[in-house]
Amino acid sequence: MPQKMKQLARKKRCTEQSDGYSVDWRPVINFFERNKPLVRRAYCQAHEILQWCMWKHHFRPIDTSHTSEWLKVPPNFIPPLKPIINRMPCEILSMIFTFVVHGDSTTPKDRYTYEIQRKISSGSSPTTPLTLSQVSRFWRSFVHNSPILWSTLVVCAPAPRDVEYTAFWLSKSGTVPLNLTLEQYISPDRASDAIAQLFVTEAHRWKRISFGLSVQSSFSNLRPHDVPLLEEFRLRITHWGPGPHPITQFIDALHSSPNLKTINWGKSLGSHIPTNTPWAQLVNLTLYRLDISELLLDALPQCTSLKVLQLRRIRAAEYQAQQPIILHRLESLVCERPERFSGIFDCLTLPCLSDVEMTDTPFYENDARSLNDLVGRSGCRLTTLTLNSLANDGLMAVLSHAALQSVSSLTIMTCIKKDQVLVSLTKSPQGRYHLPNLRHITLDGLKTSDGLLAAMAWSRRHELLTLQVCIDGRQSPKDHMTLGWMREHDVSVRIYEPVSQMRVFSLLGGSLFSSDSVADLGDDVVPVIRFPDHETLWS
Repeated sequence: MPQKMKQLARKKRCTEQSDGYSVDWRPVINFFERNKPLVRRAYCQAHEILQWCMWKHHFRPIDTSHTSEWLKVPPNFIPPLKPIINRMPCEILSMIFTFVVHGDSTTPKDRYTYEIQRKISSGSSPTTPLTLSQVSRFWRSFVHNSPILWSTLVVCAPAPRDVEYTAFWLSKSGTVPLNLTLEQYISPDRASDAIAQLFVTEAHRWKRISFGLSVQSSFSNLRPHDVPLLEEFRLRITHWGPGPHPITQFIDALHSSPNLKTINWGKSLGSHIPTNTPWAQLVNLTLYRLDISELLLDALPQCTSLKVLQLRRIRAAEYQAQQPIILHRLESLVCERPERFSGIFDCLTLPCLSDVEMTDTPFYENDARSLNDLVGRSGCRLTTLTLNSLANDGLMAVLSHAALQSVSSLTIMTCIKKDQVLVSLTKSPQGRYHLPNLRHITLDGLKTSDGLLAAMAWSRRHELLTLQVCIDGRQSPKDHMTLGWMREHDVSVRIYEPVSQMRVFSLLGGSLFSSDSVADLGDDVVPVIRFPDHETLWS
């Protein structure tokens, strides 16, 4: 009994000690009960903040409840998601593919560098229909059933194994009109001859052709009215060779097309002008190495629909026209390396002239006077000016000309070395600067002081729409930085790497003579490479 009393006393003391150190929660509970609205509001706000944090930092749990079911399904039974581009209407998809395949991918470098390599393509675009067909099964089916994507074919320096590929390409083009280019750089070349024969079999579908070759037998059976759809042809046939079928027979067949609009004989005919040329239906005409003769001046007035006239290396002659000939619809005039510009300007009257290109000939005082007289008697308003390979002194003489102050688009394909050229184009508060109406500027080469281009461009930032330059950002940091700011003023700015100061012809991929092409020629034939000259760079 005394032992039991001792245990009860010890238990009572422990209870008293624990009550002395215990926390009384009743005041806290009473506080929550008195402030229930505030507690509820704090709880809701904390809940919203926690939800926002979980959404912001992507801490939401992943639903894996159906994982085991998906793992049981074989991969080939899972329906793939159809890409958005494949869900587009076929008409829109065809337009996208056509733009990719046939779009212009040239850069300023292509104006100065002519790369000779074995190539089969759709033009300047690096993407061919065959490339698109390798993306997916749907694209392969779509591309192979879209003849318009195969309507343009460019063959350069072909090898014998390219003949079969060319035949496949033509078969995929169906019945649509064809744009064909064939460039031959090896002579003799049986591959080019075979491909030319394939092209001739499709002559009834020719729309635009460009041939730089010397093969003859392939075109011997071509007759007038065999090319009813032909709209444009460009030839560069330096040597046709002896035979019963001269080149004039081939050109007569091309001239027979009722739809012919563009002619470029190159230097294939020498100084001869075909008598059966359909002058009245021409829209674009290119003439090489001809004299300003009575025959030429009698032929040009017959070009009642002519809009573009390109005169390359035209020679001035003793013949003087009694009065300038009038070309009522001519809009663009290209004068490349003439003996003198005045010899061309003095014999023409062009009421609709708006685009002038002058290339690689000194511009003298009498040339400026002749240009002023041309603009004055024509009553035209020039809006586009292209200067190619002119000396810097010639640039200053042209830019300061009063007849050109209405120009809104300027292209200078010349290395500008004198600071004064850019200074003269810089808009000044005094109002003394050249070409005040400029909206589009293209400069292919600059070796001026850093900052001058920036000053010129910045002074015209409110009216300038496009600016394209070729500069080295490391040597011209101020110019490069300012051009970046120009984009904020809604100016379309394109910056390219510096281009070569001289026109360059390069062989890519080593020699053009592949093992199969040399074997195809035989042991008794020596292959010869033909390099193009300055005038083969068609713009």
